Amino acid sequence: MPDKKVKISNILGSQIPDFIQADNPLFKEFLSQYYESEEREYGSTYLSDNLSSFKKISTVSDISLVEKQTVNAPNSTTPESPVTLSSLVYAYADVINVNQTTGFPEKYGLLKIDNEIITYTGKTDTSFTGCIRGFSGISEIENANNPEFLTFSNTNASPHDANSLVVNLSFLFVTEFYKKFRKNFLPGLEGKNFSYGLNVENILSRARDFYISKGTDTSLKILFQVLYGEQVDIIKPFEQTIMPSEADWDVTDDIVVEVLSGNPLNLVGFKIYQDSLANPTASGAVSNVSTKFLGNKRYFQISFSKGTIENKFKVSTKTKVTTISTTPDVITVDSTIGFGDVGSFYYLNSNGVYTLAQYTSKSSNQFFGCTSVSRTLIESDPIVDANFVYGYEDNDLTKICTMRVTGTVTGTSDNISSTKYFDLKDLIRVNHLGEKYDINDKKSNTWFYNNISYIDSFEHSANDNTFTTSVDHFLKIGDKVDIIFKETGVPIRQGANVK
Repeated sequence: MPDKKVKISNILGSQIPDFIQADNPLFKEFLSQYYESEEREYGSTYLSDNLSSFKKISTVSDISLVEKQTVNAPNSTTPESPVTLSSLVYAYADVINVNQTTGFPEKYGLLKIDNEIITYTGKTDTSFTGCIRGFSGISEIENANNPEFLTFSNTNASPHDANSLVVNLSFLFVTEFYKKFRKNFLPGLEGKNFSYGLNVENILSRARDFYISKGTDTSLKILFQVLYGEQVDIIKPFEQTIMPSEADWDVTDDIVVEVLSGNPLNLVGFKIYQDSLANPTASGAVSNVSTKFLGNKRYFQISFSKGTIENKFKVSTKTKVTTISTTPDVITVDSTIGFGDVGSFYYLNSNGVYTLAQYTSKSSNQFFGCTSVSRTLIESDPIVDANFVYGYEDNDLTKICTMRVTGTVTGTSDNISSTKYFDLKDLIRVNHLGEKYDINDKKSNTWFYNNISYIDSFEHSANDNTFTTSVDHFLKIGDKVDIIFKETGVPIRQGANVK
């Protein structure tokens, strides 16, 4: 890390008064050495001055290099890439020859050979120069008897044999930052040992991908690679179980979606979210996606992995325009049930893309105070709410797939015991739509109570108040009708009474 700050040790000589230097000739040298030890790379002052940079994952990525130099490789008594002495070192030697100095500070770093701590004033590719032997310093980040205290060791100079291991003590504090990253970005794994040789920067920077795919086969494979360094195959016992045809097995929970943008086929193995990617109201890991057609309309059936659904996916509310709006701020629809009293909806713009619009209030079949509607909506135009489902295609954060739920299939029916068995391609019929109501309730027995219908009439003279319809109209005396010119949609008369 480049250091562009002016160091106190470099300007100390001009700051000490002459009379102090005259009376204490060694005072300046003492302070200079003190500040040099504090301002060295990974020293106390260095750490405090560069604290913000240690928030970057790349700053602590060198820990993997130090690990290879100091931690024994699996099934071995030596590290993968150890730093060792090239020759015998005597107790008075100030140059220490090693096989490599990669990962050590340029000067005033701390190293440990056997039980001796040593600092140095410079280094080459294969040696430490200006070594100060029998140094004192922090050898452990914790004390054996008092974990809240550091272990400060006083050592003496001593000879060391060739091939002795050289330990880098300069990374003790950086290791603590590494532990903090693991606690923040890998909750639940902060106390686990990663697989030997794992690239620290890669696993921390891609932690989001791991938690997005949590509960899927992909996440389990990642977990074993991180902790054990092993490639594994995920075998699910229920996939190998022979299920008798009469058993009440509930293998998957499914939803049927309509695509607004993206390709749901690329969501297999990843998690999807409803309402929001950051704060979803429901989520689940996708195990399979299949294409379904209803006429010429394509839908997708999404199946979830067992036990991965959090909360319940809600079916998106949909209605349609029933009348061409005479004013742009009022839109008449089939029903506003399911939409909020105040809020927003999506409509198809002139390019056939769902676009957001807002409204300030509503009645049972009209939205009032509508804004951001770029075109005149006509009969049968769809209106949907903003209750969408989102997912990352192939786990790529730049490719968001947006969908709306049109139906869900969960669990088994209450009357499963009386349900007849069916074979493939058997015909089924719907007994009734929704719950049963009192047959005398007008909401159930009168079609015109909740719906606007259009009926064509034959030609008639301008002053004639009698209309002949092309089909049975089922109108009753007292009903109100609007007379509309079919070719233009312009009302000729509104609120006319049937007599």
